Amino acid sequence: LPFVLLQSIGSGLYIANLSLIGDSLGISADSRPTYVRAVSYCNCLGRLGIGFAMDALEVRGVHRSDHILITAFGVLLASSALLFLPEEVVPHALLPALAVTAAAYGANWAIMPSFIAKRFQGAHVGVMFNIHSGHIALTVLLTSYVVGGLYDVEAARQGE
Repeated sequence: LPFVLLQSIGSGLYIANLSLIGDSLGISADSRPTYVRAVSYCNCLGRLGIGFAMDALEVRGVHRSDHILITAFGVLLASSALLFLPEEVVPHALLPALAVTAAAYGANWAIMPSFIAKRFQGAHVGVMFNIHSGHIALTVLLTSYVVGGLYDVEAARQGE
């Protein structure tokens, strides 16, 4: 139960904050639900797409673990684009960057159990899956705590 709560809180906070992110970038209230829907759809497409890609590319010599690097590169590319683009371009680049990030996050949940099963030949897959999932849950909890603290400090500074 605690794992399920942490995971749902993490995803819920992320998707709920998309509207706030859009608001801070000046995106209209009518357009913000599009961002939330796009993240949800891309998350699902990332899971499905990487599942097919792993099976199709494995016979061509691409290992299942290589897909982790591909998705990490996608997130790095999307994050770098948002970081280094001029401020006036960021609202236009936000939707594609979120789509890539959501697809990579969804792909992680398809890659990880498949990689563990292949790496350990089916032995201890449940234990390894739970350890990996627990790390993600702890990361979400820590990130939420740190970012929440930064948000509270900035809100107090702006309120003065």
